Amino acid sequence: MALCPKCSNGVKLPWHSYLSGLPHHLTCPFCKSRLERTTSGSAVVLGSLVMLLPLLHPLNWVIQRAAIIVIAALFCAALVQIIRPKLKLRTKLPEPDVFLKI
Repeated sequence: MALCPKCSNGVKLPWHSYLSGLPHHLTCPFCKSRLERTTSGSAVVLGSLVMLLPLLHPLNWVIQRAAIIVIAALFCAALVQIIRPKLKLRTKLPEPDVFLKI
C-alpha cells in the first residue's frame, strides 16, 4: 500500500503493478486526486547484485561472507522499493504548439 502525497491516506495498488516498470495511473479513493508511480531505482539495485556474484569465490571466506551480507542487504532494499512504491501527483501534458491537419 502506498501513501497519497496530497491527503496521506493509503492507496491500494493492483498486484501487477509491483514488478512493472511502467507508470500506472491511479486515483486516490479519498481525495480523488490523480496519481502515478515515481520511478524507483530497484532495477539498478538488482543489476548491482549481478556484479557482486563473482565475489563469491570459494578461496577467501571473509570476502565470501561479506559479499553474502551485501547481497542480502541490496536484495532487501530492492524488495522494499518494489513493494512500497512512492506516488506523485499526475500533471496534465502540455498542449502541442503545432497541430497536424491530415
